[in-house]
Amino acid sequence: MQRGNRLVGGLGWMALVAACPALPLPTTTRALDAAPLGGATPRGDAGRPDAADAAVTGSSSGGGADGGADAGWDATVPPPAWTACLTPPDGGLRDGSPDESGNAPACTMLEVVSVAGGSRGYGDGLMRNARFYRPRGMAATPDGKLYVADENNHAIRVVDPAANNVGTVLGAPTRPGHVDGPVAEARLRNPRALLVVGYSLLIADEGNAVIRRVDLDVGDGGVVSTLAGNPGMRGGQDGVGEAATFNGISDLALARNGRTLYVADQFNQAIRVVDVATREVTTLAGALGENGNADGPAAEARFNMPTGLALSPDGTRLYVADQYNHAVREILLSTGTVRTLAGRAGLAGEVDGPGPQARFQYPTDVAADERSVYVADQTNLKLRRVDLPSGEVLTVAGASNALQLRLGTTDVARLYQPLNLLLSPDGRALHFTMDRVHGIYALQGLPVDAGPPDGGAPRDGSTGDGG
Repeated sequence: MQRGNRLVGGLGWMALVAACPALPLPTTTRALDAAPLGGATPRGDAGRPDAADAAVTGSSSGGGADGGADAGWDATVPPPAWTACLTPPDGGLRDGSPDESGNAPACTMLEVVSVAGGSRGYGDGLMRNARFYRPRGMAATPDGKLYVADENNHAIRVVDPAANNVGTVLGAPTRPGHVDGPVAEARLRNPRALLVVGYSLLIADEGNAVIRRVDLDVGDGGVVSTLAGNPGMRGGQDGVGEAATFNGISDLALARNGRTLYVADQFNQAIRVVDVATREVTTLAGALGENGNADGPAAEARFNMPTGLALSPDGTRLYVADQYNHAVREILLSTGTVRTLAGRAGLAGEVDGPGPQARFQYPTDVAADERSVYVADQTNLKLRRVDLPSGEVLTVAGASNALQLRLGTTDVARLYQPLNLLLSPDGRALHFTMDRVHGIYALQGLPVDAGPPDGGAPRDGSTGDGG
């Protein structure tokens, strides 16, 4: 159902939900009707003040996300080799296989395109005309919609490429606050991240220091409730429901069991866990309020502004963008052990190469598939990639010497401080947002890994078996 440009129904999930088991969620409210089908990898920066909007140069290749069908999974086909093209140095990729004549493969040129928006403000309508105000985390549904946490508009927006439309799900740009109840009356404050779970949304309502839940199929357009945290009360307290406190909820990732919700609690320097059935909040790794750069057992590990999360598709590992440590960390969920996957804690730089030798500068987000961890390398103005089999880090798009946005193929494309990442459900596009560039963009043409699509779960790893 569409009420003006406020989209409150018509989500296209009926067939998907029918095939999914029920989710356990708070006993004080109705259980969800479906297993997780979508997710977000929003992540934050350290709260940089907004400055002049970035200039945009170049031309767009189109206004929509990659909407092609998934190519499917054939276990007999090896995954692509993701080798950077070195001659010429165009930043493209090749699939590692020789051509029909046995020659070296040609480059597969990736392309940066505009998906929606690009100007600061608030406005629904056609994708190219819509306006956002610092869009952050995103969540994808298998039918191609993108849900967006529109941070400074205090709203959740939805981008529908099939209809060439942007609408508002809930919130109001001029009326931030914390109000539960019917969607039309509910209020948010600076949402940073969100997940799509069946007919529901889970939202990192960072400005209110709480996690919200939206049941879109209840009542007239949906109902909003508070899952965990005490509205407006910042702190580092474990507990149940409103007895728990957070300080800087910058990202969420949900296990496929539908119960274990991982939280990047940025200013608490920790990774927290919310049991969505009991609303109990505990600390998984790090020490609340204590920063550092230690690997090891979860209780001894230390982070410095963890901002982005992504689960591996098999749910066994949780990847963390450890922003002020300039590193990508990894938590082995079966043991809680934390290690540094790439970069070196405390050493900023701009170096491709083997994981321990690679350098990042304030990475803000991660997205993962079967053999890759993508990294939003904010201050280096790049999208980077960690090859999981080899541990090698390479630059996928962007250049550190050009603080601007230029659309086009990766030999000419330039980025402006990437913040948030989301792999499309078919794995062929990496959606991203940027600081001071108020739109949704995508890196198109990614080779699809030879791993299973995991029952339709998003390939950024934001749902998995973990927990």
